[in-house]
Amino acid sequence: MKGYAVDDAGKKRYAFWMRLYPHLRAWPAPYFKSPGDTFQARKENILNWVKSALFCK
Repeated sequence: MKGYAVDDAGKKRYAFWMRLYPHLRAWPAPYFKSPGDTFQARKENILNWVKSALFCK
């Protein structure tokens, strides 16, 4: 799982990581461009976001 900022720079870096780890799965942050932005704006529980990725097939 790779969380990334949902902007041009984040997408570019994701492409870099995909070359290194072909089985990598993108897990974009909910609502905003990054997990930190989501937490600041909505006080969302980032742990739930991480858990949803770990237990998702």
